[in-house]
Amino acid sequence: MSRRRPGWRTEIRRCRRLGPRVAQGWDTLVKHALEGFNAMPAKGGAADLSDDELKRAVAYMGNAAGGKFTEPPVGGAEGAAAADPAVVGKKVYESVCMACHDSGAAGAPKFGDKAAWAPRLAKGVDGLLASAAKGLNAMPPKGGYGGSDAEFKAAVEYLANSAK
Repeated sequence: MSRRRPGWRTEIRRCRRLGPRVAQGWDTLVKHALEGFNAMPAKGGAADLSDDELKRAVAYMGNAAGGKFTEPPVGGAEGAAAADPAVVGKKVYESVCMACHDSGAAGAPKFGDKAAWAPRLAKGVDGLLASAAKGLNAMPPKGGYGGSDAEFKAAVEYLANSAK
């Protein structure tokens, strides 16, 4: 459970194991997470989470406890099929990618650095996507992102567009 996921914050990690509660179902778990339940405050004390981020965290924790929940896609109602790089890509970038691409950690090309991105962009977006999906140098596969391929592609396009 150490993978970083959108909506997965320190406050929510404090939640006790969901095992027996998974049987109560998705709607009940989400209601309790949103409104609070027993000693748990609303949104697990993380008031800055959007409802979709919280639902993604509930699905992630519930699935780790044996549930079979489908996570809402990043970007909410527009869904993964409409993974607009300017919206979904930016959100994924800000939740995972910026940890390295803002500072250039471990040799990662910085966001918007045209010179650093030029050799990578020469492969085209599909080539860049293939490299990023496998991982490159210190970057793990998909940069450690655990979401959908459509969301990941939107993040790659967002990064690529920043350097064009």
